Amino acid sequence: MMFKDKNETMFLIIMRLCFLWHREEEDGAKVVRVENLNNPYKGQENFDKRFKLTLNKLYAWSLVDYDRVVMLDADNLFLQKTDELFQCGQFCAVFINPCIFHTGLFVLQPSREVFKDMVHQLETGKENPDGADQGFIGAYFPDLLDQPMFHPPLNGSNLDGQYRLPLGYQMDASYYYLRLRWRVPCGPNSVITFPGALWLKPWYWWSWPV
Repeated sequence: MMFKDKNETMFLIIMRLCFLWHREEEDGAKVVRVENLNNPYKGQENFDKRFKLTLNKLYAWSLVDYDRVVMLDADNLFLQKTDELFQCGQFCAVFINPCIFHTGLFVLQPSREVFKDMVHQLETGKENPDGADQGFIGAYFPDLLDQPMFHPPLNGSNLDGQYRLPLGYQMDASYYYLRLRWRVPCGPNSVITFPGALWLKPWYWWSWPV
């Protein structure tokens, strides 16, 4: 799921699931229908088959009609508006792991050249530790940890380059239990993510912090 500028919602869906998305279109969302990208890693020993189609996220780089895209997993829960993310650079993501950024939410600038290169690297078997979007995109942007922290310009201008997003844009739901409230340093506490087990997703009431 993606947002463009401050008012458009977009969904990338595979062709065989089109019939499920008519309600989103009725609500004003734009639906882009795509074919599945082949996942060349599905034969890896450690591959989790539930991530077979996650490489379709790479299509976000093909959306060149847009200046910026915020790519979201379905298990994000927003606490407040995050329009400032559209000011971030060519690629921005949050490190919820000290060494590995999380692909549950990231900002990108669409580019035909980048998308073409990503597909080429899929076809040539670029190393991917987990066989999913997390491993591929992490390997594609290996230097993000060394990039500066994102601070949105007060004049509303867009930044260039790569940036680390503050942790408050991807707060693991378990953080709540540290202080029994949302209080994460370095930026606004804006988005909760549920990256754990399938039975601990936000659409199950028992996963909600009490």
